[in-house]
Amino acid sequence: MITTYISMMASMVFNYTSQWLPMSSVLPPPIVPNTTEALDYLCMCRSFGTPKTHLSDRLNHTQCTSLNFDSRWSIDTNMSHLPSSVLPIFVDGKELVLGGTLRAIVFVKNQSNVVIAFRHQEGESLFDNEMWEAMGLFGRNFVQLNAPSILTYGSFLDYVCRSLQYLIFGTRHFWNADFYPLAKEFAEEMKTKYPDKTFYFTGYSMGGAIAQLLALDLQTNATTFAANGYLDIMNLYKIKPGPNFLPSQLVNYIHKVDDVPKLDCHIGSLVIDTSPQKNTDPELVHYDFVYGNTAWNLLQHSNISSTSGRLYSQDFGFCLDNAQLNGPQERSVWDILFYILCTHFFTSAALGALVYLIICWSRL
Repeated sequence: MITTYISMMASMVFNYTSQWLPMSSVLPPPIVPNTTEALDYLCMCRSFGTPKTHLSDRLNHTQCTSLNFDSRWSIDTNMSHLPSSVLPIFVDGKELVLGGTLRAIVFVKNQSNVVIAFRHQEGESLFDNEMWEAMGLFGRNFVQLNAPSILTYGSFLDYVCRSLQYLIFGTRHFWNADFYPLAKEFAEEMKTKYPDKTFYFTGYSMGGAIAQLLALDLQTNATTFAANGYLDIMNLYKIKPGPNFLPSQLVNYIHKVDDVPKLDCHIGSLVIDTSPQKNTDPELVHYDFVYGNTAWNLLQHSNISSTSGRLYSQDFGFCLDNAQLNGPQERSVWDILFYILCTHFFTSAALGALVYLIICWSRL
């Protein structure tokens, strides 16, 4: 029963009800981002503690101080209003640890606006919960990003990567260990605490993807930095934009060299920094975007404008929409059936191996 549940939960990801790519012939008009608000959101993303691997030792603290950020925004860590039945929340300084894993900070301004910021992925080892979350959301696309000539839509490697990715996702979802449900439950509880206030979301990297998903699901706005795409994840959680959705509701600031925004596809607006970088390593460019001066310098320009996230994703994104668009059309008819069988096989093999190890251990 568990095998069937996890397999079906995993395989639901490819049961698309609509396709966002290719782009329609009529492009949405570009927007002029509000850089004043974006600077505040940038300071919120910088508020998380993070190791030196993310270049936090290079962070210029005087930049946010010059905006009087701390005097205009207060941080709410009082969660005494939450009932005992709600997910466990631990207070770590100014950060809230949701379910023992996902970190968030709640910013309140003038008793009118509330912004919830979500932390980026920090752990990168196989023993870290955040790494398993990333593999369950972006694993297949990460492999294709690094080996596009080998992993093609409908290939054996494609099915293997998708099956393993969604086996991880299905298992985490079965045990309520995935991040998005934690974030959504927390956001809904905070809305009961501040029923008359407008909610917005922000985040950096994977935290930005969670922020944009919440904005879609709760029909509000998100401003993010170097965030992953979220089109495949929308299908994982069956999230559909509201009837009045506009791409301007989701604004993601990125650098053209950074590979993280290419993991999955976008349907909002992107502000793309094309400035040359001293170090062209995509990983270092990603770290430097928030904790260095890249995003800060970008937001100092008053003449920046956005581009369509769908247009960018069609050219650079790695997601199943693009895979279907560029793959042989005759394969899509059998794709779901073959994928369910493949996922069921891997799930059965993994659980069978686990039971075998438990039996062997009990005999020792």
